[in-house]
Amino acid sequence: MGLEKKLITIGGVDYALTIPASEIQKKVKETGMDIINKYREKKHAPIILAISNGGVPFAIDAIRYLDGEGFANEYASIGVEGYGKTEKVGKISVYSHPRVLLFGRDVIILEDLIDTGHSLNFVYKYVKEKQAKSVAVYPVCKKLKHFELDFYISGVPFELPDGWAIGYGMNDKNGFGRGLSGIYVRVESN
Repeated sequence: MGLEKKLITIGGVDYALTIPASEIQKKVKETGMDIINKYREKKHAPIILAISNGGVPFAIDAIRYLDGEGFANEYASIGVEGYGKTEKVGKISVYSHPRVLLFGRDVIILEDLIDTGHSLNFVYKYVKEKQAKSVAVYPVCKKLKHFELDFYISGVPFELPDGWAIGYGMNDKNGFGRGLSGIYVRVESN
């Protein structure tokens, strides 16, 4: 990885580096170690479930860490929609179901950001309805503003200030910035 720029401009909007890639990779390792410690003695390998598209970079990095440690796991993703270009969240629905059976399995949901909590609550309930043996949720980040979850999260996510965030799975309103290795927050102009 090269040096990250402290300020980038995408689509005419400035974003400031808030969480560098090196800190994110420490979070990946911390998450991986926690997963190994909690699931080492389980009979079956846990399912790592990424919420597409934002949770995929975190899930892939976590799987690489787990595989490197010789820890068996299975990967799946779920695609949900109902969030997007506005602050209002309508009905959330699944557009891409996991291609593995969740029944009786330990499922670990990896997500990029908890903002309002609506989509994460939806996915958590979805997994519970599929009768997973257990469900754990590890987000990379959470917003400082109030959000409501129907469950407890595992690990300690980074806290982001209010404002649009991009990078490491998160994109701007036009879909850009998702592939940045660090996390940037929009610089509000006065």
